[in-house]
Amino acid sequence: MLAVLALSTVGTPPATAAPGLNPSVVHPAEVGTSLGPRLLDLSRGASPSTDAAAASSEARRLRRQVAALLQGYLDDYGDRFTPAEITELLAYKANADRQLAGVVVTTKRLKRLIAIGAPKATTRSAGRAAQTSWRRARTTADATWEGARRIMEPRLSLFEQIGALRDYNATSGRFDDLGATISAVVKATG
Repeated sequence: MLAVLALSTVGTPPATAAPGLNPSVVHPAEVGTSLGPRLLDLSRGASPSTDAAAASSEARRLRRQVAALLQGYLDDYGDRFTPAEITELLAYKANADRQLAGVVVTTKRLKRLIAIGAPKATTRSAGRAAQTSWRRARTTADATWEGARRIMEPRLSLFEQIGALRDYNATSGRFDDLGATISAVVKATG
């Protein structure tokens, strides 16, 4: 998915960022956030409320970063695409935002329900909804990556293609970390 192309340049020094991308698009406080260590905290008895809040924050951060960095790709490389290709890439961007918005909403609801001590059945249902929303966003990311790659690959230099693949891999890891954290929260509250 094109939206998934751009996250690994966050926090990358300008000399090593993909050409034309401005890593300062993302707020410096958001650089280097990963939920991997949070999973270890959860297994050591961290509060499900704290971990649900972390998942909710990460979902919002991921949505903002994907949107900002995708827009950077469109701004920097847009003149290389036909109007039809730009329309298709903008549709990928809108779909990515829609899917990530669903993850934001469901993780926020899960966080709120855990914080107020909602009944387990309600929390479990909200957790399943968050997991489903995450799976849908992850599936969309993988499926649309192929379409965006098909459009972009012939228009980018080898260096730009490598940067885009690196960005995809980093974003894929962020998606997986978020999904694992959501699952861990659901397991801890079930």
